[in-house]
Amino acid sequence: MARVSNKYEARIKYNGGDVRFRGFTNEREAKRFQCFLVDLRAAAKIGSMGEELKIKVVRLERDAPEQYDRLANVGLVPERRKPRTLKNLLDEHRKRGGVTEESKEVWDKVSKNLLEFFGAEKRIEEITQTDAVKYEEWLRTAPLNNRPRVPVPYSAATVSRRIGHTKTVFTYGEKLGWLEKNPFRFLHGGDSSNESKLEYVPMEKFLRVVDAAPLRWKLILFLGRLCGLRGSSEMYQMEWGDVHLSTAEESGWLAVRACKNKRHGRTYRVVPLPAMVEKCFIEWGEQAADGEQMVFPGMKKKTNFSVMTERMARRSGVEGWKNPWYNLRKSFCTDLIQVVKDIPTYEQITDHSYSVSVKHYQIMTGGRLAAGMEQALSALDNLGRVPVCVPVVSPFSSTQGVFDDLRETQTVFKDPQICEEKSKKEARLQSFANGRYGGHEIRTRNRFPGN
Repeated sequence: MARVSNKYEARIKYNGGDVRFRGFTNEREAKRFQCFLVDLRAAAKIGSMGEELKIKVVRLERDAPEQYDRLANVGLVPERRKPRTLKNLLDEHRKRGGVTEESKEVWDKVSKNLLEFFGAEKRIEEITQTDAVKYEEWLRTAPLNNRPRVPVPYSAATVSRRIGHTKTVFTYGEKLGWLEKNPFRFLHGGDSSNESKLEYVPMEKFLRVVDAAPLRWKLILFLGRLCGLRGSSEMYQMEWGDVHLSTAEESGWLAVRACKNKRHGRTYRVVPLPAMVEKCFIEWGEQAADGEQMVFPGMKKKTNFSVMTERMARRSGVEGWKNPWYNLRKSFCTDLIQVVKDIPTYEQITDHSYSVSVKHYQIMTGGRLAAGMEQALSALDNLGRVPVCVPVVSPFSSTQGVFDDLRETQTVFKDPQICEEKSKKEARLQSFANGRYGGHEIRTRNRFPGN
């Protein structure tokens, strides 16, 4: 430390040269900064900093960036990180590999919400947990859903999904080293399923709608309700070669191509063809032009089936149902899970996991609830009656005849008290057999040690 023209400077030797900082107005400040330089030199030699020194370096980077850059130039501190904005993070997240076009559309909606609330130039390290809470509240209350004529707030399920996607974006920034901690990590969006939109579509009502529909739309509706196809994304590229009609040797099936199958390493999934759908395929094929390969020529990848399904319902005079198209697939999954007990087969047909189906695709109906209650009641009634178990036979061949009269040809349910008495009797016989035929007599024990 030295005094130069009524000013004080802090100075140390480092890497064969002088590191000087001038302009301190009093000796105490200069001495404090020189101690800081000495600590930085010691940390540079051993290659690590203590927690207190790290805090001082962070404060210097924030409050005096010019001094920090001078220290970085001589190697006493790491180079200052470039400020990362929210726009930078969103662009980097969108460019990562293995993302489909459909997924990018979902991420674009998340990006739109974040940019609208925080702004494109917001530095991501400045986003705090308090900001995260305010953002969630804004999603729940602001009229962001523009689909209705009058904008309304998002549903609870939509908010839950947006919060989950936002956490994923900032976790990606944490992996890149742009963030120390994800400010959204503690948020729990809640359940992403919206039960208010679920409605089971009974076959009676559905068939009335199908009868009033043109043949092309009749086939489309059948594929949604009886085959569980997702929509135009699984129909627009369907070819006649994907349709396999039933023969004497095997039942009919349909090869469904979809981008979602690629995640599981499959190019298509197999869906069984019910008789009504197969008949409709035959009728529609008779009207197809010669040499036509596509089942639905002219269909676009993004076609709103819900509007047309609602229109077909009005034409037939049937009262419509909620979420017209998507509840057809969910009704299909609800019916399928009750008849297909093999989980891998169910997952192959529906192209989603069993847990996802239970959470998002199952619709509880009155008839299904009544049948389930009957099964549960029957199982609970049987809890009071325990089965008579076949006793363990002694390994000694000479004792097997002792248990012949106790064996049951099949497991039956009997009164618990009778079963308990029978079990005690079997235990006594087992003890007798082990004592007699195990090389010991029953009266081998000397009751009178003095004799």
